[in-house]
Amino acid sequence: MITSLQQKNKALEKLKRLQAQIDAPAKPGVPEHLLTLNAAQLDDTMAALQADIDAYDAACEADLNTLEFASYDDFCRLPIVVRLASNLTLPDFANAIGISESQLKRYEANEYHNAPSQVFNAVLTAFNITLNGRIQCSA
Repeated sequence: MITSLQQKNKALEKLKRLQAQIDAPAKPGVPEHLLTLNAAQLDDTMAALQADIDAYDAACEADLNTLEFASYDDFCRLPIVVRLASNLTLPDFANAIGISESQLKRYEANEYHNAPSQVFNAVLTAFNITLNGRIQCSA
């Protein structure tokens, strides 16, 4: 997940470069099936980048009173969404939840999959967030 405006801007630049590759004329002699495969790969990469950009924008505009999680991964990204929605810098957020900025960067790099439950509890407590939910067993 994109976690900063700087990362978003890099992703936007990459989208422009990929679009330029798609728009560029094909080199003579390249088989048509390779051109088709390359275009499909570029489209997939661009779609993934755009999804990351959209997720970042949605997190920045999120209403912390109405967040919903559809998966464990969504839940793990909760601290990132809280930070972005609260418009806090990494140092300010780290201070608010009582961890070092370097540790926060490590957690965010792994989308909090490696964070202990105490970190989630600190986020929930610091921002007065209450979780209400249900667990469903799939067949």
